[in-house]
Amino acid sequence: MLTFSLIVATLGRTSELENLFESLASQVHLNFECIVVDQNIDRRVKDIVDRWKGALNLRVVDSAPGLSHARNVGMAFATGDILAFPDDDCWYNQPLLASVSNWFEQHTEYGILTVGSEDLNGVSSGNRWIQDRCEIRPSNAFRTTFSSTIFVRHTAATREKLFDESIGAGAKSRFGSGEETDYILGLMTTGVRAYFDRTWHIGHPKRDM
Repeated sequence: MLTFSLIVATLGRTSELENLFESLASQVHLNFECIVVDQNIDRRVKDIVDRWKGALNLRVVDSAPGLSHARNVGMAFATGDILAFPDDDCWYNQPLLASVSNWFEQHTEYGILTVGSEDLNGVSSGNRWIQDRCEIRPSNAFRTTFSSTIFVRHTAATREKLFDESIGAGAKSRFGSGEETDYILGLMTTGVRAYFDRTWHIGHPKRDM
């Protein structure tokens, strides 16, 4: 099965990060590294990692504030076959990584998979597209891409594409979101094919959308 690099940019959260780690420790597929990109000025992340490092393959790297910047920092350390960008307040259901690994092995023509997102009540909390499965195109990319649900095949071609650091939370511009859609669209312009499938989902609190 494929290996994963889970890049978690974190700022200001503790119990939510613990919940994410707990969900990762329960995965059926455990062949992954978790790169925690710490934007905090205190030791909160180190203390949490110390509690989980026996159960998970964790690495902490420091970063200046800025979500897109932090993800780029994390990608520089990634060694897995598949990149993912779980938020520090999301969680993975138990079979997720095994299912995603199987999907990529069976669909070698695709370099990107995005899945669904649900809150604790099973209500959609991201990727609110009208279809449950479809090819991702520029016309539907804004409704089929949500950062925590993105999985990207880690190849020489995708390795060259980074997040635009002028977009996203903490960026020094008026564009405080949408960095993941920009990232996916950029990969697609190089010929990388992308697919959305709500058969699987990550857990994430519902946001106003």
